[in-house]
Amino acid sequence: MKNKFKILFLSFFLLTSCSNGRTKSYENNFRKYQYGNDIIADAKLDYYGNLNDVEKETEVIVLGKKIKQNPSTIEKDKVYNGVYGVYTISNFKIEKVFKGNFKPGDVIDVYESAGIDEETGKIYHIAGYELMEKDEEYLLFLRHSETDPWYMISGLKFGKISLSGKKSEFRIELEKADHYPEEFELEGKIREEAIKNILKSSDLKDRIIIKLKSWKSNSFVFLVKIC
Repeated sequence: MKNKFKILFLSFFLLTSCSNGRTKSYENNFRKYQYGNDIIADAKLDYYGNLNDVEKETEVIVLGKKIKQNPSTIEKDKVYNGVYGVYTISNFKIEKVFKGNFKPGDVIDVYESAGIDEETGKIYHIAGYELMEKDEEYLLFLRHSETDPWYMISGLKFGKISLSGKKSEFRIELEKADHYPEEFELEGKIREEAIKNILKSSDLKDRIIIKLKSWKSNSFVFLVKIC
């Protein structure tokens, strides 16, 4: 796996475990948290203070749904069996294109910074990233991987906008534990900006185009009647 979000928890070993609540452990100055079967690995990310910061590194903006989730890739140390890398490639069907050379109906591969270890049932999240829900609508800000055939989400979780706004049980647990409070606030801010500046603006343009087409059609009928 070669990308700027390479996981920063080399030698990522599960030193503690619990069925409820949060546990915390450190190894080689890398930090991780566990909430039941959900494990978070902290990672260094570029700062994203608003939607503009996300758009700066974005090549593609699309609206659509995840239609398939492929088996996750879990990279483990062969000696200690510690997890040092995780990701999932998902198939995303495009419904609407705001930027990029795609069309509705196209299916693209999207890299997600989380994964499920089928052997242990553990779910690994990079910087709290959650896998997209199948058949839910998302607005994605993407850039093509420099080395692989898939698309990366700009800003990791900041470039993934859920239209439903539904919160998972895992997310609710994180909020209760006051985990990533500043990032959650930024996520909410960027989501609002994206819906306002991209979705609503686009809907307005679509309505104007429809009205213009209707007006032209009616004008044509009117001219025919006069003639």
